[in-house]
Formats: sequence, C-alpha cells, structure tokens
Amino acid sequence: MTGLSGCAIRARRAARLPAALPGAFAAAWISVPAGDSPPDTMTFRVAISSRGAGLASGAPAGPAAKPARFAGSAFLAAVLLAAAIPAAPPAISDDVILTDGSILQRTVHIGRRGSLSLGDRMVASDEVLAVRFARAGLPERLSSAVLLADGTMLAGEVRSAGSASIRFASESLEIVELPREKVAAIYLAPVRPGEIKAAAIAMAAGRSDGAGHEDRIFVSNGDEVPAPLLRIEAEEVSYRGKEGIRRLSRGIVVRIHCRLPDRLVDGDGSGKRTDGKAGPVAVVRLKNGDLLRGDILRLDSGEMLMEGGAAGTIKIPRRLLMHMHFEGGRAEFLSARKPAAAKHIPLFDAHFPHKADLSVSGEIMRVGDWMFDVGIGAHSRSEITWDTGGAYKRLVALCGLDAAARGRGEVEFIVLADGKEIFRSGTVTGKDPPKPISVPIAGAGRITLVTDFGPGGDDSGDHADWGLAAVVRD
Repeated sequence: MTGLSGCAIRARRAARLPAALPGAFAAAWISVPAGDSPPDTMTFRVAISSRGAGLASGAPAGPAAKPARFAGSAFLAAVLLAAAIPAAPPAISDDVILTDGSILQRTVHIGRRGSLSLGDRMVASDEVLAVRFARAGLPERLSSAVLLADGTMLAGEVRSAGSASIRFASESLEIVELPREKVAAIYLAPVRPGEIKAAAIAMAAGRSDGAGHEDRIFVSNGDEVPAPLLRIEAEEVSYRGKEGIRRLSRGIVVRIHCRLPDRLVDGDGSGKRTDGKAGPVAVVRLKNGDLLRGDILRLDSGEMLMEGGAAGTIKIPRRLLMHMHFEGGRAEFLSARKPAAAKHIPLFDAHFPHKADLSVSGEIMRVGDWMFDVGIGAHSRSEITWDTGGAYKRLVALCGLDAAARGRGEVEFIVLADGKEIFRSGTVTGKDPPKPISVPIAGAGRITLVTDFGPGGDDSGDHADWGLAAVVRD
C-alpha cells in the first residue's frame, strides 16, 4: 500500500467536502476488494445530510454520494471524513482599549472585585478606556423608548404608565416597573438613537429645552402641550389640562418630557459619581439600542450582572453586548469638559459646530465597524481647545471619518499642546478604519484638537469623529 506521505489522489470524480457543515453529519463507506493483502486503490463513498433531513436507510443520495477513488491508506479517508465534522464555535474575542492607548484582543471577564480578566492578565477598571464586544450596528430607529434621569436609555415597548410607575418591556430587562420619578422622557413613536442621546446631553447640561425640566407632550402635527401627564394606556394618553382631564389618541403622541425632582437634574454631565461609591461607573451599550449605567458585578461567557442606576439590578445576556466605557476613573473624556475655545472655519458658508458625544450630523458616532458613545464630532476645519492645567500625562482617541460620509471626505487629525504640534495623522479618508492616537501631554496647560482639510482642499464629507477622546491622569 502506498504510504500517506507519498500518496497522490487519482480520482476520476473527486467528491469535495466542505470545511465545516454546521448542524450536519457525514456517513462513509469504504469498499475494499476481497483478498489477503490491502489494495493500493479503494473506493471511498461519502454522503452528507443535514440532521433535519436524515438518511433514508443509510442510502446516499445526490451528487454528494458519488464514489471517488483514492490511492493511499484508509487513514486518508478518515482525514477527509473528519473535515466534514462541524467546527467548534470560535472563541469570544473582544477589543479592549486601555488608557495608554493600546488595543488588545482578549476575552473579557469581570469578577466580584470589579477587575477585568483578560486571560493572561488582570487590569483594574480605571486602566480600561473601553471594550468592544461586537461589530454590529444599532437599529436606525427604535420603535419606542424611555430616557431615565441618569442617562440610561431603554428600547422596547411602553405598556402603560400611571402616576407612580411605567410598565415597560425590553429585550434586556424583560418587563419592568420603572419609578415615574426617574423617567425623564417617553418616546411613543419611532425615534433615532441619536435623538435620545441629544436629549440626554441637554438634560445633563441643565438646558431648559432638555428632558426632565417640565411636563410637556409633543404631538405629530408639531404642537406641544405643557401639561402634567396622567396616564398612558393602550389607545390613549391622558393629561390634566386647564379645563380638567383631557385625552389624546396614543397614535398621535410622539414623545413626552417628564419633570424630574430637582435632586435628579443637578448633574454637570462630567460622568462623576453622585451615589457616594468609589471607582468608575460602567456605561454599556446593547445591540437593541439600550444604554445602561451602573456597576458591573460579574461578566462571564453567558451574561453580565449589572447593579445601580435607574434601572436597578439586571442580568444581560452576553450576546446582547455591543460596547462599554468607564467614566470617573483615570481617564476623563473631553466631551464631558467645557472647551476653553472652539471655532469652525468652513470652506464656504456651511457651518458645522462640533458636538459632544455625537457626530456633527447629530447621530451616534460610527467609523467603519466601530461605534462610539463618547467623543467629539467635528468638521473641517475646526479647532477645539481645553484647559488641562498640566494635570494629565496622555491623550488617547480613535479617529476617523463618520459613516455618514459614505466613504467620502479626507481630513487630517492634529493635536497641539500649548500651541505646539505633537501629533499629525496624515490624510485619513472616509474608507479608512479608525486611527489610534496616543500622545504624551505631561505638563501641557492646554490641548487643541484640530480637524484640518485634506490635501484636496475640499470639505465635502468631512464629518470627523474623535472617538473616545480622553485625557489620562497619572
């Protein structure tokens, strides 16, 4: 018999086996001629069938069962058969961005003490800037949603609401009763995630047009009804008007702003904890659009257990996780700080002021298959300056052109420390992946982020994102 190391396939019809057939199995027959000595040539028959279809009486059917003749040992047949066995599912691999700017691909687990296990090392949560669990995008619109006082956003269905609570159903929380005093806004019509994010930013900044400051009902014809909400039911929304209880068809109500207790709207948007606990707070985005805030008690291969915030203690299936970042640790996101100066110098007349935690088009920032819930959206040419007082050692970010540019645009990302250039990205186009930035800024009293025109001198499509832009303390 010819040895495996020197065998050659001499098949008149070579049956091809896929590398992996999820949910399928193979059956094989080896036909050996009668005789005392093993033959040099044998017939190897393979039939593939899905588990659902089955094999009738073990008889092969279709072209997959055609015979193929191989010169070699029976071991070769076994090797080919093994190729048809379903491959094991790939190991979980997350993208971990550390505060030194490095990006690691590791499977993240979190134990009771709050430290992150990255397989070969343990790191404290204040050493981690962000973690990306999945590359999937958010839904363009959410059918309905609620915004809570701490910035939590929940996508799902508003079942009903009364004076004390709101009954809400979501994929991550199932059905929950949300305390009415912690609900800042209710969205009953389809809404973009960026629109809810903008409302949360306005609320955190204490703007009077933001949610949480007064009861106000918005209807589909553009009217606003400044009146206290009483109930939300399956078919109607009721409120207390000047002439008594009034009712609206639920189908025409777009959103409702709810007045919050003063103690819940005194945040400064800095991400600093107000619950008296120590350590960073985790902000977790889910694939269905939820944005949750709190402490992560546990993260394993199956689920995340999260505590705190307006949503209470919840269990989240790991399959729903998209990304998370940490606020209140060694890294301070620039979007949480008020700039000392900011200007946009347009090429023509279109004016695009920068936006905190949103792209300049007012949507969730997205560069390639990365999405960011924190960062700076800017347009060429823009200059944004922050006072840092020499208190930080490093600036980190992931920069690129937003997906809204649809592959167009070209810019340069530039960092200045006290007016001196310390980083220049070179030309970045709308087709490029995000570019990591990690530059030392120790001793710098001011830093400036410049989004400059590309070499073509055109600003078309120059919607730039400084994703996760943060300054890091010692």
